[in-house]
Amino acid sequence: MDGEGDYRLDRIQRVRIKGTSRDLFTDRLDARGQSLIHYKGVTQPRLTEFWLQAVKLWRPTLVIDVGVNYGEVMMAAEYDKHAVIIGVEANMAFKPYHELSIAEHPNRSQMQLFYAIASDREQEVQEFYISKEWSGNSTAGEHGGHNEKDYKRTTINSITIDSVTNQMPASKQRCLFKIDVEGFEGHVLKGMEGLFRTSKECVGHMEFSPSMLKNCGTDPDWLLAELNRQFDVYVHISRGQLLKFKSLQVAELNRYFNKKMFRHDLVLIKSPSFLKQTGLKIKHG
Repeated sequence: MDGEGDYRLDRIQRVRIKGTSRDLFTDRLDARGQSLIHYKGVTQPRLTEFWLQAVKLWRPTLVIDVGVNYGEVMMAAEYDKHAVIIGVEANMAFKPYHELSIAEHPNRSQMQLFYAIASDREQEVQEFYISKEWSGNSTAGEHGGHNEKDYKRTTINSITIDSVTNQMPASKQRCLFKIDVEGFEGHVLKGMEGLFRTSKECVGHMEFSPSMLKNCGTDPDWLLAELNRQFDVYVHISRGQLLKFKSLQVAELNRYFNKKMFRHDLVLIKSPSFLKQTGLKIKHG
């Protein structure tokens, strides 16, 4: 699936998300859609378990999913009836599938999806590169534009998360967020600084890949320093277990993991109660 025109009724596949009563709609001929079908809607079990646990036990009032893809994370949970649920996705080809999934979700009236690039600035036109092989690899990073064989160039507007949430009473919000945007995480986080600064509590789960961050113009160590300034930062190493470093830098990650991993899942916590309420275990590196 590499463009909006690929949507066809005969390609739609309903998937029951494993361990839940929620359904997801995918493109059965798309490689990532096939993966979701094969793994019963859970291609990232650590993340899905973390998300479900956070929603059930911590009960966020504001939920933000940046890089929705088919929506397997956002759609998996059932939220409190007063929670605000926001998704941002730059690939318009997912829209028909989102609409089908949302229509059957019990929190459908609380969900808002924005089809745009989440960034640190608002622009009417920004380039976005859709992976022809694996929709999850689509990116706003310029490296996509240098590889026409594997990526399709499109344009779409960009927004900031702060612009979407600035009318909400942030000081009362308990915000749960997820960011998975193939190296563009630094730009997304810059566009959320107002929300982080004013929210009562914030907890996030984000992908961290030094090589992809560099491809998108972000210094990985600078980003880690910024995250350490605003949150308690952990590496999500297994289901239910987080790893805490005394000094979190790329060199430390490489040393600890023996350079075998090219990406990591980080958990960002600004909350006095989250760890206790969710029962996550902490290991020290």
